[in-house]
Amino acid sequence: MLKHLSVIMSGYWFWLLAFTFTSCNNPRKNLIESAPLVSKTFRDDFGRTVNLRDKPKRIVSLAPYITETLFALGEGKSMAARSNLCRYPVDADFLPEVDIYPELDLSQIVTHDPDLVLASAEYHQPSMASFFERFNIPVIFLNPTSVATALSGIHLLGQIVDQEKRANYLVDSLANKAIQISDSTQGQIKYKTAIVVSTDPIRVAGGGSFQQDFMKYAGAENVFAKLPARYPEISSEDLVKAAPEYLLFAMDDDQAYANLVAVAPELHLSLPAAQNKHVYQLEPELLMTPGPRLLEGIAYLIRILHARIQIDGILRPDF
Repeated sequence: MLKHLSVIMSGYWFWLLAFTFTSCNNPRKNLIESAPLVSKTFRDDFGRTVNLRDKPKRIVSLAPYITETLFALGEGKSMAARSNLCRYPVDADFLPEVDIYPELDLSQIVTHDPDLVLASAEYHQPSMASFFERFNIPVIFLNPTSVATALSGIHLLGQIVDQEKRANYLVDSLANKAIQISDSTQGQIKYKTAIVVSTDPIRVAGGGSFQQDFMKYAGAENVFAKLPARYPEISSEDLVKAAPEYLLFAMDDDQAYANLVAVAPELHLSLPAAQNKHVYQLEPELLMTPGPRLLEGIAYLIRILHARIQIDGILRPDF
């Protein structure tokens, strides 16, 4: 009996050693074990293909709408830093910040050891990605130019941070409410409107900007819609010729209109907006940030252009 048991045990150890030896020298098994747990490929708004080996855990956001979206998706905890222009939500203030304005500091971003950098295709060039390639840091660019592409960007971020279900809910809610808001302005006068984003030089929201879409949803006519650029430079004569009935300044400078009139006094005398006292200083964040709060930007315009329309019920409770 003992002899029989020893034979069995000797056979067991033989197969155990053989299995261990084979496993340790099996290239295919080693490759499988060293492979990432998750590997996904994404196409960003520059048309670049970016592969992420796993869900990012240390994200650096270089745009306010990206930061807002990550927090809305419950992924503020996945952020290592945010740009010095990100002001919302309040919890973002507790994150380290990186300088993107007035100058972008790429080296400073690297010090936060990110596993993903999320940038804006509007303000950042695709060549920037080559700098981060030296550190094996992937970069994904987003480029919201309309309500539809802003919602697509939210969906993409949901996929990136593995919050697709939450992103789908947010996108569906925003899309449905945007339609309701747009429907509420049907039949209203479409006032000729200009949104000024800079006074030196004078730059306005053109046909290529997402503010163009905001105005369309709010029942306004962008007097510079035929200019294809996002924020084309114009002259004071161009502004007089366009004759906006509403002149809106999406700038932090409370003296923007006064400073503009000081240089071009003909504006105050010639513009219908000035004559009818329809010149407004707006909170720029709501009109310059195409993220989860985009409905607030549209609602902001409606309250100015169509004060009698009640849209608060549309915005609640999901907003």
